[in-house]
Amino acid sequence: MSPKLTLTIVSVALVLTGLVFFGFAEKITQGLWPQADAYAMNIGVVMRYILGASVITSGCILFQARAVEDQSSVKKILLGGAVGLAAIFATLACIRVTGNTLVPLPPIVMVAVLSGLCFWSAFKVKSS
Repeated sequence: MSPKLTLTIVSVALVLTGLVFFGFAEKITQGLWPQADAYAMNIGVVMRYILGASVITSGCILFQARAVEDQSSVKKILLGGAVGLAAIFATLACIRVTGNTLVPLPPIVMVAVLSGLCFWSAFKVKSS
C-alpha cells in the first residue's frame, strides 16, 4: 500500500472519529459513566468536544502530509503517526484492563489497525 493511501485512510478515519465525538459527546459520556451527576457529565461532554477537535486536527495534518514528496520525510510522518496511535492503543488497552471504565472494543481495534498500517507503510518506504 502506498504511503499516500495509508495517510488518506488514517486521516479519514481520524476525522470521522472526531466527528463522532462531536455528534455523540453526551451519549458517549453517559455510556461510559452512567452514574455521573450533571456537573460531571458536563465536564465529560466538554472533554469529548476537545478530544474530537484534537482528533480532527491530527487527521487534517496527516491528510495534508500526503503531498510530501521526500521519502525520508514521509517515513518520519508515518512513524510519528504509528507511534502516536500505538500510545493511544496502549492507553485504551490499559484502561480496559485495569480501570473501572469499560472502553468499547471497536475503538481499541481501530487504533491498533491504524497504527499497524502506519508502521507497515513506513517500513515499506525506501529512504532517499
